Amino acid sequence: MAPMAELQGELAFMPAADLFRYLGNRGFSGTLVARRGPDEKRIVLLEGKAVQATSSDPREYVGQFLLHGGRLGEEQLEKAFQGQRASKEPLGKLLVAGGLPEAVVREALELKIRETAIDLCGWTEGQFVVARSAARADESGVAVGPLSLPSIAAEAQARALHWREIRKVLPAGTTRVELASKRAAPPPGSVDERILSLLSEPRSVDELGLFLHATEFQLYSRLLDLLREGVIRIASRERPAGGSPAPAEAAAGEPPKPPPLPMTSPVRPPPPAEKPPASAAPHLARARKALQAKALAEAVSAAREAIGIEASGEAVSILRQAEALLLEDLRSRLMATPAKPRSTVDLARLRELPIPPPARYLLTRMNGARELGAIVRVAPMREIDALEIVERMVRDGWITL
Repeated sequence: MAPMAELQGELAFMPAADLFRYLGNRGFSGTLVARRGPDEKRIVLLEGKAVQATSSDPREYVGQFLLHGGRLGEEQLEKAFQGQRASKEPLGKLLVAGGLPEAVVREALELKIRETAIDLCGWTEGQFVVARSAARADESGVAVGPLSLPSIAAEAQARALHWREIRKVLPAGTTRVELASKRAAPPPGSVDERILSLLSEPRSVDELGLFLHATEFQLYSRLLDLLREGVIRIASRERPAGGSPAPAEAAAGEPPKPPPLPMTSPVRPPPPAEKPPASAAPHLARARKALQAKALAEAVSAAREAIGIEASGEAVSILRQAEALLLEDLRSRLMATPAKPRSTVDLARLRELPIPPPARYLLTRMNGARELGAIVRVAPMREIDALEIVERMVRDGWITL
C-alpha cells in the first residue's frame, strides 16, 4: 500500500467502498479525488469522516437537492445564485440569509455528501488519488455533521442490493409509467404530489427525473414504492416512433411544425455499441484536428464519440478543452445580452412532439418570463448541455430569444 501522504490507484482493483473503510478506520484527513472519463468527484475528509463533497454531476448539486425536496423554488435558487455572483459569499450562507432555515440547508449539504459518496461506490472503473492535507475551512457557509466513511460504505452495499430489485421492474430511463389508481391526496408540496401531478399523462423515468430535480436513486426508489402500492404502473403502450403526425396528416389550417430536434449528447457519454470500432483513434484524430481548427462543436462531438469507445487520458483532455471553449462561445452568443426565450410551440401539444426529455424540460420554462441564464443555471443538467440544446432550438425555430 502506498504511503498515506498520497494514495492512488484504479477503482476496479480497489473499490471505493473498500477505500472508504480503509481511510475511515485510519482517521485520514485530506482529499479524495475520483475520475471516470469526464466525470469527477471530490470528497474532503477530516479524521476519517466526510465533511465536504463536490461533483461534476449536476444532480448532486446542493441546489438540486433543495429543489427536489420542495424546500425552495427555481426562482428562489436563481436569486441566491445572483447574490453569490455579486457578493462571492457561500451559497449556503446566502440561502440562510434569504430565509431558508439553517437546519434545512445543513440537511441538504449532508445529503449531497452522502449521495456523492454512495454514487462513487457504484463506480466499477476509474482512477482515484488521495492526498493528505490540512483541514480546510468549510466552504458552504453552513457547518455540517461529519459522515462516517465506513457507514457510507455499508449504506452503499445495501443500496446496491436495492438497485437489483429496482432494475427488475424499472430497467431503464426510457421506461414509461402512468397512474394506475386513485388514493388519498398526498401531502401538499410533497414529492409524491408532484409525481402524481406529472403523471396526468404517461412519462418516461428520465423525464420525471428532470422535472423533479431528482438523483437516480431518489427517483427510482420512490417509483418502485409507488408501483408496489399500486398507485402507478408501467405504461401499457409505448408512444409511436416519431411521436407526432407527419406534416401531411396535420389538420388543415394548423401552422407547420418545426423540424425534429436532434438528441443532444448526454452528460455521460453513451456506452459503446454492441460492435464498437476496434479503436477510438479515428474519432480522436478528428477531435484533435477540429480543436486545432477551432471547430469546437465538431471537436466536442468527436471527443465524446472517442470516450464512448475508450476513455483515454487524451480523449478526456481534448473533451475538457473543447467543452470549455464551446461553453464560452455559447455564452457569448446566447447570453451576452439578457434575453427571455419564448417557445414557438403550443405547450398543450408538447407531448406530441418528437423531442428528448432535456429539451422538453427546457421548453416548459420558456414562456418569455425568465431570462435564459436563470433557466439554465437551475436546470438539472450541465450548462453546456443545456446551451447546446438551446442553440439547436433557436436554429430550428422552436424558440425565439
